[in-house]
Amino acid sequence: MIIRLVKSIRNADKISAGIVAVLAVLSILMVGSTAISTTGFWCRDTIVQTGAYIIGLVLAAVIMVVDYHAYKGSIRGLYVLSLLLLLSVYIPGLGVEQFGARSWINLGITTVQPSEIVKILFALIMAEYLDTHRDELYSFRGLVRAGIVAAPIIAIVLKEDLGSALVFMTMWLAMVFFAGLSLKVFARFLVIVAVLIPPAYFVMADYQKERIASFLHPNNLGLAGNYQVYESKIAIGSGGVFGKGLFHGTQKELDFIPVQ
Repeated sequence: MIIRLVKSIRNADKISAGIVAVLAVLSILMVGSTAISTTGFWCRDTIVQTGAYIIGLVLAAVIMVVDYHAYKGSIRGLYVLSLLLLLSVYIPGLGVEQFGARSWINLGITTVQPSEIVKILFALIMAEYLDTHRDELYSFRGLVRAGIVAAPIIAIVLKEDLGSALVFMTMWLAMVFFAGLSLKVFARFLVIVAVLIPPAYFVMADYQKERIASFLHPNNLGLAGNYQVYESKIAIGSGGVFGKGLFHGTQKELDFIPVQ
């Protein structure tokens, strides 16, 4: 096991690993710079972020020593696990509502969004399905079947959080397209989606409509979320190209930004 791990690390893409490492360090610095705390740089936010990276490294190491072929044939188990994770937010005492969406579970030390874990499982599920049903993508019926496989997961995510649901939809569309989807079938699909968008808007929850309205009217501070965007623009504009210096942003120091 250890020998395989060492070999996997040696054979890893050094450039990709280096980019991830740089982004990880920068993200911890940025979290420390934006978090208002009397405890200094190592506040709860930076500790949680650093802990998340350490856990991620351990999981990455475990995944590296497992042949990816081992995941083949596990689509049913991963599917059930994905549904259970998404539905866990409705368990009393475990699921919590944050930022207008009930898509988090409280683990005590921190909160976790199950949909983030399911994104990885969803990619594995669709990869196996598309690998075994590649020939069906030359017909519209085949595309519908691929949609039926993804629909339950996307539907639950959509009920919980519109933003995450859009990410899942984009993942699904990208995967079926690169799996060999016929361009004619793809064009028909886009036309149907365009026709369904207006009626779909009317069945959305109020908070989902508010998010779309906020996106379309970013300068209306009366709409949910736009005050955060407005103050963030001020923060970027006042800092200019070089910023005001690490840990010295005025918008966060003066507590103008509602979510640091």
